Amino acid sequence: MLDESAIATAPARFAAPVTPDDDTDLEQASTIYVGVAGDVTIVPAGKSDLTEEVEGPTELPTAITFKNMAAGDVLPVLVRRVMATGTTEDGTTDTTAQSLVACW
Repeated sequence: MLDESAIATAPARFAAPVTPDDDTDLEQASTIYVGVAGDVTIVPAGKSDLTEEVEGPTELPTAITFKNMAAGDVLPVLVRRVMATGTTEDGTTDTTAQSLVACW
């Protein structure tokens, strides 16, 4: 079994392009490299659904948006799903980051 804690601290051994999808998980919990700046909405690897009991806070968000990610940034969290949908606070469509790469 994979030690997911090692993913965030060790160099990745694999990488694959990511197509954001609201309904499909990544094949492997991964860090995400941002190739083109924008917002990235993700579901953290530790949160698989709304009813699962997890270690840590009892009220974890299903999805969270990292705003204004710069090109070349790596998200500081293991990601289970990269969402295609993301909106700004006023409900308009945001600028979604592109050229995302999963690294594990």
